[in-house]
Amino acid sequence: GISNTILEAMACGLPVIASRVGGNPELIEPGQTGMLVPAADVLQLADVMASYLQQPAMAGRQGQIARQTIESRFSMQRMVDQYVAVYRKAL
Repeated sequence: GISNTILEAMACGLPVIASRVGGNPELIEPGQTGMLVPAADVLQLADVMASYLQQPAMAGRQGQIARQTIESRFSMQRMVDQYVAVYRKAL
């Protein structure tokens, strides 16, 4: 499923580093809204974390894109519209 923690971090304007499992690849666009690493690959995780520390402007830019992504894909109006579409199909 989709991680609420990732959604909340993105909504706060943070780039997200997550493992490439479950619904994470559906939320994170590598190099745009954060980075995905293979599950249990602690070396790559450390490398990505270090790159954000060394390049705060990149982290900030990706955080802004993450926030914009959440606002466009998960806004209240968009969610309501999707629910209405599901209900109309069911009826």
